[in-house]
This record gives sequence, structure tokens and C-alpha cells, in this order.
Amino acid sequence: MSPDGKRWADNLDALYAADFAELGDVRDLLTGRDGQGAIVAMAIVAWEATSRRRFAVLEDMAVDPALRSLGIGEQVLRAVEGRVAERGIDLLFLESGLDNHGAHRFFERSGFHTVSHVFMKQVTR
Repeated sequence: MSPDGKRWADNLDALYAADFAELGDVRDLLTGRDGQGAIVAMAIVAWEATSRRRFAVLEDMAVDPALRSLGIGEQVLRAVEGRVAERGIDLLFLESGLDNHGAHRFFERSGFHTVSHVFMKQVTR
């Protein structure tokens, strides 16, 4: 929800409201707000289940770039982990872009480790 990866989209509230208007039990949106009520962080968690296992996927997580390295990301991640645990789920996955080294360091410090590589191919119709 950032046009350039450095700042939030101007209409962030509206974008998320449209994306999550009808979530049902499929996804949760967690937001962190400052003292004036402005969104300063968010996380999107998807709930997945197969015939053998239930797990959660942290689909997206972001902290306002001006407020990074202040512990907000750690607070949001703890809230996500709490939500996952409340559902009785013990696995939390995420995917992070190849060159997002700062995020990689953050998640590794938070106990995540690499378990696979994700590949993509654009398929033409």
C-alpha cells in the first residue's frame, strides 16, 4: 500500500477498507495507530487449512518508514503471534521480497528462518 516503498499511499484507510470489506474468517487485518488515530503500522494474516494441517500466513506487514526501528514492528508481530496462538495454530509463514534485506534481518531476529524459495512465472492467457 505504498506507491514507492518509502511512504504510505495517501488514501491508505480507503484502500484497506475496500480490500477487507468482506473478509469473513479468511483474513485478519491488524493496525497500529498513533495518538491521533493515524495508522502507523499494519499486518494482514491469512488463515489456511489443509486436510493435514492448519497454519497462518503473514501476507503483509508494514510500519510507517519514518517510525521504523522504534519497536513498532516488534509490537505488531507480537500481536500477530498472539492472534495465531489464540486460534491454536503453531505455524506462521511469510514471504519476503528477495532484496528486502532489512525485513529479512527483522524477521530472522524475531525467530523466523528460511524454509523454502518461492518461484513465480507469469502465465499468459
